[in-house]
Amino acid sequence: MEVMQSDPVRPEPPALRRDAAENRSRLLNAARVVFAEQGIQAPLEHVSRQAGVGIGTLYRRFPTREALLEALFNEEYHLYIQAADEALKMPDAWTGFTHYISRICELQGEHGTIREFLSVTPGVSTPLPLHQVLFERAERIVERAKQQGTLRPDVEVGDTALIAWANAEIVKITRRVAPEQWRRHLSLMLDGLRCKSSELFPAPLSSEDILKAMRQNV
Repeated sequence: MEVMQSDPVRPEPPALRRDAAENRSRLLNAARVVFAEQGIQAPLEHVSRQAGVGIGTLYRRFPTREALLEALFNEEYHLYIQAADEALKMPDAWTGFTHYISRICELQGEHGTIREFLSVTPGVSTPLPLHQVLFERAERIVERAKQQGTLRPDVEVGDTALIAWANAEIVKITRRVAPEQWRRHLSLMLDGLRCKSSELFPAPLSSEDILKAMRQNV
């Protein structure tokens, strides 16, 4: 009896793999833009349109909204870790500390926040290995600045999370009125954390801007 052998599984051509990777990257970048502007419950059709691909392509890469958010979630964690690594390479500890905090706040302003992702994806939890890596690096950043004498001695690594959480709310409330206003709050926070400071703050919100922001978030 002749035994028929199945054809071996052929790997995807390099061009196809490259196209798939490019589509994934375009979709994630588009999702950041759309979710930052419309919130993370925005129609996924808007994401595919922003990426310049069909909705079918989106669903092939990310079968559910949760899958798309989880991919964004993990990428954001890697960007936070990258910011921490950059900070630790800086010779001046205070410059490293401010770079780390500023970069996280900047990413929140551009991409939204990790906390927002978690709020609508209860099945997605913080990846423990990534969280631990980020925590350890943040701890080293804080300790370096304290040992240098530029950061208040009573500051702890947990305070960096509080700064990020506070910034997340400011980004959310002022996004449509004064999207760069988080920078003033960050300057205020950093000035309070530094042992000595003479830096000028960015311009504050006007009374009119405050009212607009409050009305848009009722």
